[in-house]
Amino acid sequence: MPNGRTIYVLEMSSYQIDLAPGFAPDVAVLTNISPDHLERHGSFDNYISVKARLLEQAAPEAHLAIGVADSSSASIYSRLSLARGATVPVSIGKVLGRGVFAVDGTLYDAWGRRASKVMDLALAARLPGLHNWQNAALAYAAVRPIIDDPRAIASAIASFPGLPHRLEEVARIGRVRFVNDSKATNADAAARALACFGDIYWIAGGRPKTGGIGQLLQYTPRIRKAYLIGEAAEEFARTLDAHLP
Repeated sequence: MPNGRTIYVLEMSSYQIDLAPGFAPDVAVLTNISPDHLERHGSFDNYISVKARLLEQAAPEAHLAIGVADSSSASIYSRLSLARGATVPVSIGKVLGRGVFAVDGTLYDAWGRRASKVMDLALAARLPGLHNWQNAALAYAAVRPIIDDPRAIASAIASFPGLPHRLEEVARIGRVRFVNDSKATNADAAARALACFGDIYWIAGGRPKTGGIGQLLQYTPRIRKAYLIGEAAEEFARTLDAHLP
């Protein structure tokens, strides 16, 4: 509770944003945007507009942290940065003249100053992969106006234990790790997990999303075998059949 304030952290789905037009956060964070929940929103453009609304309806003095790795989020940043002063871009793999970025596994702060190293992200053992580096960078950007010492933020990131269902290691038997990433409900999210490992036995399925899983074929060299379940099993099998057992 910095300065005696209680701070609430909420993860808002597009459904919740859509149903909460009066919600005005003091800090708003946008990680990235890829097609999802189109059965509700009707089109990708409508989905993007709902995501942007969380930032647009933030309090006038609010602080915004926006991932700029994808074109949709970058466009939102470009538009809002002209209208609001406290809007910080966050990048992975690309050096920014201003903002927060992670390059080669190192987190940097270039927010209103020369870039300075914050931490080696390998220290955050429960946050593997580029997508988690992006999460760490966005978390840093979100709390930097509240916590003066970057070392305190780095320590918190390094000690973070991870979240259930998100690259969660649930067991080990010998050299076999069992990883639960069931929060990955579309191909873009699944790609983030597949990129983190090799020699994978992959359980996938559920409900197929727009666009299918064709984009995941680039990861099949990492997958030893796929086990397909749920409504999507037959569709996924048609996509994967020529590429892996």
